[in-house]
Amino acid sequence: MKQLIILAIFTICSSASAQQVIGDEMTFSCNNCGLDEFVESIENNFGVRFSYPATSLRLQRVSINDSFDSIEEVLQFLETKQIEYVYHEKDILLRQEVSSAELADEHLVLKGQVSLKGESSYLEYAAVYIENTTIGTYSNRNGIFELEIPNSHRSQYLVIDYVGLQPERYKIEDLDTKPIVVQLSKGTPRLEEIIIKDKEGLVKAAISGQAIKIDNKLLQGITSSLSGTDLNRQLQMLPGIYAADDSNTEIKIRGGNTDETQIVMDGMPIYYNNHYYGVFGVFNVDYFNQVDVYKNLSPIQYDCKISGLVDIKRDAKDTADHKLKLNANLLTTGVVLSTKLSDGLSLDFAGRRTHHNVSNSQFNTIGERSSGELLVQSLASNVSNLNSSPEFRFYDTNAKLRYDFRTAHSIELNYFRSHDQLSNIYSSTIREDKDKSLRLTANNDESWGSSALGINYNFYPSDNFSASLSAYNSFFQQNQNIDLSIRKVKMLSSGGNETPEDRNFETDQDNELQDSGMQADFRLDYGNFKFSLGSSFKIYDISFEFLENKSIAFAGSDDPFEWNTYGQVSWQIADGFTAGLGIKQLYYSGMDAYYMSPRGFLNYMFSSGIYLKGAWTKTQQFIRKLYYEYQGETNSMWIYAGDQSIPVLSSDNYMIGGGYSGRLWSLDIELYRKDINGALEFAAINPAKPNEENEAQQYQLFVGEGLSQGMDVMFSLNYRKYQGQLAYTLSEVVHRYKEIDRNNYLPTEDDRRHQLKFINSISLSDWSFGSNIVFTSGRPYTDVRRIGKNDNISDQSKDTRFRYLPNYYRLDLSIARSFSYKSSQHSISLGVFNTLNRNNVEYVQNVVSTFTNSDDLPFNSVIGNEADLLARTINISWRIDF
Repeated sequence: MKQLIILAIFTICSSASAQQVIGDEMTFSCNNCGLDEFVESIENNFGVRFSYPATSLRLQRVSINDSFDSIEEVLQFLETKQIEYVYHEKDILLRQEVSSAELADEHLVLKGQVSLKGESSYLEYAAVYIENTTIGTYSNRNGIFELEIPNSHRSQYLVIDYVGLQPERYKIEDLDTKPIVVQLSKGTPRLEEIIIKDKEGLVKAAISGQAIKIDNKLLQGITSSLSGTDLNRQLQMLPGIYAADDSNTEIKIRGGNTDETQIVMDGMPIYYNNHYYGVFGVFNVDYFNQVDVYKNLSPIQYDCKISGLVDIKRDAKDTADHKLKLNANLLTTGVVLSTKLSDGLSLDFAGRRTHHNVSNSQFNTIGERSSGELLVQSLASNVSNLNSSPEFRFYDTNAKLRYDFRTAHSIELNYFRSHDQLSNIYSSTIREDKDKSLRLTANNDESWGSSALGINYNFYPSDNFSASLSAYNSFFQQNQNIDLSIRKVKMLSSGGNETPEDRNFETDQDNELQDSGMQADFRLDYGNFKFSLGSSFKIYDISFEFLENKSIAFAGSDDPFEWNTYGQVSWQIADGFTAGLGIKQLYYSGMDAYYMSPRGFLNYMFSSGIYLKGAWTKTQQFIRKLYYEYQGETNSMWIYAGDQSIPVLSSDNYMIGGGYSGRLWSLDIELYRKDINGALEFAAINPAKPNEENEAQQYQLFVGEGLSQGMDVMFSLNYRKYQGQLAYTLSEVVHRYKEIDRNNYLPTEDDRRHQLKFINSISLSDWSFGSNIVFTSGRPYTDVRRIGKNDNISDQSKDTRFRYLPNYYRLDLSIARSFSYKSSQHSISLGVFNTLNRNNVEYVQNVVSTFTNSDDLPFNSVIGNEADLLARTINISWRIDF
């Protein structure tokens, strides 16, 4: 391991010493000249090549009398003139920035494809722009482009231009709304066109009050990774999403449980998205390239979840002829293959798996660190011989087969599967004094997996109308068995041991959920109005069973179905001012009842970049999770409303906010409140009561209501080579139940009052450096030692029952270098998770009160101690693109 790290550092340092600065100082002076004249003068002095739509730069007149020491200073100057750029080795492409006012205007979307006349090759990076304006785009590697054209420019000309070829001009109002085919002829050579520089941030705030869009650059980031790049960990760096549990990468939005966030992958719902205890996510970011996160108002066509939605997609429209990507690190190896099988038919495949069975000692415990001070629930007696080394293996697979018809039709088939197998034996010895000790041994075998198959058909005859039909089948299964053995040993005065006394306990959990559905969705734009209409039908097959010491604590099975219809209208009242109303009617067979889900939103964008927003929605959720605590650890099962007095989960969500979106920096603030009905707590009535062998605890299901409220703030800065994002959440998450503490509000497990996340990224030529900082307030937990052997949990006040863990904080660092070798692109990265080796705590307390003689441990003994979260963890990744 040390040799690998030394070799990586040596390679990085050697490469760094070979970098050189291009160019010398130059002085440029002109009065009322075009920017095209300026950049032409720069080329010869600094040895670079510029490419740009000549008309748009020629129209911008400037006066310059200044000296420039480097090409970076030149690019910084161009940024002040609202010029976007990309710098790739010695090639730089320029274009003018589209203004906020132009984007806010009503527009049509024009699509097309550019090719070389007389040949079958498509043209990449062809400039497509409205003549004499700053509005434009470029074609992709398959010659495909898409451009939003404001209504105010429909009388103008569209220009398609390419280096060395004759440009083409089209009257916009004469163009058909269907995709156009452009063939360019050879002409007089000009500057070389390269690629576009997008200077926006890695994360685009929810300016409209709806989706936060994640840039693909962030998906490829490595700073907070443990197994290469991890999408779930990147999402947790957003404001309002829980990020303080190393052993859980599930997406918890604004105090909600994991089941309250809908996860959709290429149109298919996914009911479990973690590997290895939840330390790693199942989403392969080398495969997916589009992620939208909704915290306020999910698109009306999606399932109802009371907290939010994460929509993950693989856009295969632009699949290259053949592309192969390999990614290997200390834990997993993965491959992504994209290929065109024929004209319009493409195949994408991705797969990852662990190299072999990986143990906790091999991966999670790099380096030694002290503990003890933070063991806030430790016994007065010491804990020794604590051994835990889980072995696990997992894999995940994605595939997409897509066919694009020539006449505005497309169809795609998607597949996903993930599977985990975990085996863990852990033990510890508790010494009450020099004469007495207890030996705790547990054997945990667990497996879980998800799979999904879906088909999507899309029809888009014009920019004003589209339709889609889809069908899917999604499946989740989990099996878990825990055998717990307690052995009491007492030293005799003669020096021997008395006969050991043993107690054995066992729990089993089995959970299956199958979701099959179909949906039709229609979109229509008419003037200043946008309409969305649709209907969906889905049927579930759910079974769950939790046994303690062979006794059933909770179990059920059923196959309820859900049918809903919906409609929404959005109205652009004025420039930058949009309002919308929608409603969804649902029928759920589990309750044999109809439900209404209304919604509304308002957005206003000023031309200065300042915006205001607001949203409200009422949501019902029928399929949910039941959470319960066993031996100090939280477990969960998928259940359904309508059985064993399980209510429908519903909420009223409110949001009001605003911010500023500029070129170099942006600020987004949202105030939110979520009122919840149907909250559940499944708990042992007397958690400290003695229980004999083969005797189960007495559990009770409590039904109540909840409240989640707070403020999310996101600030981003993009300056030259630096990109940073600061996210802060101030929140309160509480529930109350009539039977507990006289219906007073109690903090939930996710009641973290303060959460702060800070992402930093610096790019220097082929090098990139990153750091993540995470801080959150300590979470509450039930302190069983404060509960007497005959006390009922219903009688405990929050001041008696709850204590708080220490605050959580973590620093991650990374360094990466990209380089080319022959026809392949390489990236080598070194990431250090929890660089400062902070002892963050996830408590685990095993409550066992089986020895009841006067000389034994008290009735409410806590057998076990806190489990630390991940120590400093190092990973090295190597990615190759062919």
